[in-house]
Amino acid sequence: MIHVFVGPTLSESEAVLTAPDVRVLPPARHGDLFDTAIGGGDTVVLIDGVYHQAPALRHKEILAVMGRGVEVIGAASIGALRAAELAPYGMFGVGSIYTAYASGEIDGDDEVAVGQAPDGEFGALTWPLVNLRHVLRLARSAGVLDGARAAGLFQALRAVYYPQRTWAAVRAVCRRRNETGFAGWLAEQREQDRHFGDLKRIDALAAVTAALDGTAAADRAAVEPPIWDTTYFRRWSNAFARTCVDGLELSTEDRLVYQQVFDPGFHERWATYLEHLSRHPADDGPVLPLAGRLARVTGGDLPETACSTPRSTCATSGRWRCC
Repeated sequence: MIHVFVGPTLSESEAVLTAPDVRVLPPARHGDLFDTAIGGGDTVVLIDGVYHQAPALRHKEILAVMGRGVEVIGAASIGALRAAELAPYGMFGVGSIYTAYASGEIDGDDEVAVGQAPDGEFGALTWPLVNLRHVLRLARSAGVLDGARAAGLFQALRAVYYPQRTWAAVRAVCRRRNETGFAGWLAEQREQDRHFGDLKRIDALAAVTAALDGTAAADRAAVEPPIWDTTYFRRWSNAFARTCVDGLELSTEDRLVYQQVFDPGFHERWATYLEHLSRHPADDGPVLPLAGRLARVTGGDLPETACSTPRSTCATSGRWRCC
């Protein structure tokens, strides 16, 4: 299965997104790669993602899903940015925007940022800098602009905050800089082809096509992704991994908290878990029975069931334990 995270860059009506093995998902955000429908042997095509209105997809989430045997391809938008950052760990980048990030030609997140429609349609309301730069290059090739005028116009457009860089704003900047000829030329090109200059769309289509025909897997260098298992990652996993219990979708975190509060046998399981950690320390520290480790720290007057996590504790049966 190919899971494509896409929003404003591609319309769902694109032919490549209607293939039987393609599952189209909204722009990626923190937690989306914990989806249990994404399994080993699948491919994730990361194109669009959110970051302004919600936490962005984190690097360790991508590393972890690759560690589970999922191929991850990035292109066009946040996918190109993440692919350039994680290429040494096995993420595969596609397209000219990815190449520009990987080579250092561009480095800002704002290069691919666009304002999105708030109604769930995820339509792009503004122009990203990568598309504007591409359009200006096309204008130079067509003899509409020379190098100096194109550079000045690009800097003026770049100064516009990305959620305000609409087509109307582009025309206003052109008028202010006496570049109405360029604005007219661009309007004419867009009338003939509504996708004119849309470099993000070109790269996104190439990425989905590469996933469908298998060329990404063939071209990707063999890299064994490391296992990224940190305290923070385990917390994310517990928060986003969900199981249906008696008809309710519950996170592992919610189920654990319920057990901690209401299960009378939880303190015994907690003590067993701490005993395991004490005898198998993750940091290559000393291997000790839990009672011995507690004796070194507290003098021996703290029972195993009174140990708590650093985040919170709760009072039960007159003593403190994990909550």
